[in-house]
Amino acid sequence: MRKIMNEWRGFLTDDIAHVTTLKHKYFGPNPERLRCVQMLRREAERDQRDYPDGWHYMECLEKAGFKRLGSGNKGEGSWRMAYIIPGVENAILKFAYEPRQGRDMNKAEAEGAYQTKFQDVVPRVYESAPDYMWIKVQKANIILSSSDMLKFFPGVEKAMRSGSVNVNEARYVISQAFRVIGESIKENVKPQDTSEWMYLLEGDNWEFEEEEGMMIIKDPLVNRLAQLQTEFKAETWDVRPGNVGYVVERDGSKRFVLIDPGIGIGRG
Repeated sequence: MRKIMNEWRGFLTDDIAHVTTLKHKYFGPNPERLRCVQMLRREAERDQRDYPDGWHYMECLEKAGFKRLGSGNKGEGSWRMAYIIPGVENAILKFAYEPRQGRDMNKAEAEGAYQTKFQDVVPRVYESAPDYMWIKVQKANIILSSSDMLKFFPGVEKAMRSGSVNVNEARYVISQAFRVIGESIKENVKPQDTSEWMYLLEGDNWEFEEEEGMMIIKDPLVNRLAQLQTEFKAETWDVRPGNVGYVVERDGSKRFVLIDPGIGIGRG
């Protein structure tokens, strides 16, 4: 019996080591092994308002080979910072440098319902810290222009061109569309029957005919993101160049994703 138990323990040890090796190969080094990350967690537990030295952890991660994504504000949010993982091409690290909102956002982004129900419009989360200080997320190509973003919204693009609306107004038009669809969800009315709410699509710089408005309301991606926004209380203005992108799947297709949905704030 003892021999069987020893062999079983050896099997489990080998299996765990194999999984660890695969994780490192595909998703890079484990940030938990960095002494500064361990120190930051302990210090944050003593002071729940903020990490005591944000620049310290950035310097620590960079010395360990994690490279801050982009320059300026690119890759940086109000509570999280994005890093390129050394030796990994398909994933990035999102590190919460604010212990409450940052971790809440990481947790919300990694939780099962968000990942499974809306897996078609969000990057996949591959790994996370037990307390969600960091998560490893599928890397996306950031969309930086309204014209490139509109390529994924055929109904919106057609309506805007038909109404001679400047493409740079796209993020505002889409945000307005969420209001219309939000009303339809609230009133349990199908999108094709929302003509009475067309006035909600009006903006300072545009006004759509009903036919054009219905093109926007029926746009598949607008509806999908509106569902996400309604269920998880994501911010409508987050659908904008710089905060959206696309991932290239194994078959070469491009999948639109919301990079930083702003969810998890104030939830409890």
